[in-house]
Amino acid sequence: LDSEDTTIYEKEPQSSVDFRPLVQANTKLEDFESYTQVFSDKHGFLSNLSILDLLFNEGPNTVNYLKNQASPTLL
Repeated sequence: LDSEDTTIYEKEPQSSVDFRPLVQANTKLEDFESYTQVFSDKHGFLSNLSILDLLFNEGPNTVNYLKNQASPTLL
């Protein structure tokens, strides 16, 4: 991923996708699509795991997966 340092603070950024609304620590997320997990054939899809589970299972596709989960207002 390409990254660059910001030079100004934007309270509501207009030029990028903000994934913060996808993460609310006290809210259980039920509406996310399943993705391939290592032991899904044995245990089925296990939801509400760590972001590390998503990263390790989806790899470079993680960003695309998250964009697909974001509401259209975030994109």
